[in-house]
Amino acid sequence: MTWPTTTRKTAHGSRRSSTGSAAAPSKIGACDTEVEKYSHIPEIELFNEIKKFFRSFQTAETEYRIDVMEEVAHLLDDRIQGHIAMDVMGSVNMGVSQQSSDIDFVLYLRCEHDCFDGVGKCPHLIKAREMIRDVLPDTYEFQILDCINLSLVEKSIQEKNYECSATQRFVAYRSMCRPINYRVIAPIEDMLNQDMLFRKELEGSVQSYLKIFSSSSPHMMSLKKYEARLGAIGIKLPESIRTKIRQHINGEGG
Repeated sequence: MTWPTTTRKTAHGSRRSSTGSAAAPSKIGACDTEVEKYSHIPEIELFNEIKKFFRSFQTAETEYRIDVMEEVAHLLDDRIQGHIAMDVMGSVNMGVSQQSSDIDFVLYLRCEHDCFDGVGKCPHLIKAREMIRDVLPDTYEFQILDCINLSLVEKSIQEKNYECSATQRFVAYRSMCRPINYRVIAPIEDMLNQDMLFRKELEGSVQSYLKIFSSSSPHMMSLKKYEARLGAIGIKLPESIRTKIRQHINGEGG
């Protein structure tokens, strides 16, 4: 899922010494089990129901990638003043990663720039991308699908700015994706949750984007790919899940 301001970049990690790379996973930090749950708009609820089904068959490769990305964030904490986090998407988010799967994610940083010229030109993003490439084992390819300035999101929440694109995207990603280094995101999400009506309004503002995303060819192909991966281990999608997928693709709510 991405919006028009998205930047795509595939990079190959470069393995370093054991003290400077995320060569081995370690169980650090909190994952999505600590994220507060509440009722979302119907389109998001439907996607999350589908996601929950696929995650019930989560692969070891998915868990390994989550651990690796937690370690990457840990290694970069000092270099980026403790302000780096991610929301993983794609097969890692759905729990069905394989050995050849890329790691797709949204990057969260703090930046004094508003990045109105496009995230591809943000100096903090460029620097962060290079550092991630430096510490991520070269086994993995990754794509930064979007980058969000947490300082801008924080400011817009305080001002109750319904029109802030970064905050709209933040709310959508936080409602549907899987966090890495959640402690960085948690205070901002806590701010959002103090006014659930405001959060719900922000979710509603991206409904049209969600409908475009759910009916896009790449997303439909991904869902078929995930189904095939379950089929390869003898798991057949229940008719109830097939119905939900059809509703999701057609842009319907749950």
